[in-house]
Amino acid sequence: MKTSILTIGCICASLSSWTFGFNLPNVRKQNTATTPKSSSNLFPIRFGGSLPRNGLVTVISSSSAAEIITHNEVNATEKTSTASLVRSQGGRLSFSTKYGALNPFAIYYGIVAIILGIPWFAALSACQFLYLITGGRVDKMRRLPIFFSHLWGVVLGKLTRTIPKFEGKQILERFYKE
Repeated sequence: MKTSILTIGCICASLSSWTFGFNLPNVRKQNTATTPKSSSNLFPIRFGGSLPRNGLVTVISSSSAAEIITHNEVNATEKTSTASLVRSQGGRLSFSTKYGALNPFAIYYGIVAIILGIPWFAALSACQFLYLITGGRVDKMRRLPIFFSHLWGVVLGKLTRTIPKFEGKQILERFYKE
C-alpha cells in the first residue's frame, strides 16, 4: 500500500508544474559553435581540436575576464580583512587554516581531547567485547559506555579548564529542600 502511494506521488510530481525543485539550473552558457556531424561520440570534438583532459571547455569573453580580475582583487582585500579579524578575535598567535582559525588553546584542547580519546576508545571497545562474551547479560542498561564517555568529558574539562561555572546554585538547593 505504501509503495503504491509513493508511486502515485512520484507520478503526480513528475506531471505537475512544481517539478522545478528536481531540475538543476543550467548555469553554463550554450556553445554556439557547431559540432561535426560525422562524430559518433557522446561528447563530440569541438572546434576541430580535442577536448581537454577533464572534458570541460570554458569560453571567456572580455567582460567576464574583467569581472574575474575585479573578483580576485576583492578576494585579496577579503583575505587581509579575514586575517585581521582572526587576530582580533583569537589573539596575536592565532592563524588561519583551510579548516578554520586556530590559536594555541585550540591546539592544546585538540591534543588533550585526542590523547584522552585513546583510553576512552579502548574502554568502549572493552565494553563491546564484554557484551559480546556475556551475551548482554552484564550491564543490561548499557551504563558503562555512558560512564566512560562522561569520565572523558569531565577529565577533558578539568585539564582544559572549560568546566562551566554554575550561578544560582543556592536557588536549586532551596528548591530541592522544600
